[in-house]
Amino acid sequence: MDLNRIHYFFKAVEYKNFTQAANACHIGQTTMSKYIAVLEQELQTQLFIREHRTLTLA
Repeated sequence: MDLNRIHYFFKAVEYKNFTQAANACHIGQTTMSKYIAVLEQELQTQLFIREHRTLTLA
């Protein structure tokens, strides 16, 4: 497991938005979304409920 993905997860939790979290991490929004998707696959669980532009922990 890549520890950067955990860092990105916590930023997404903090900002409740992938775009804002990605900006804070100095990566693209698409990259942030992919990292979270990979983390969800590794953990075999949904981490976020995605509603429009807002994230809620699942």
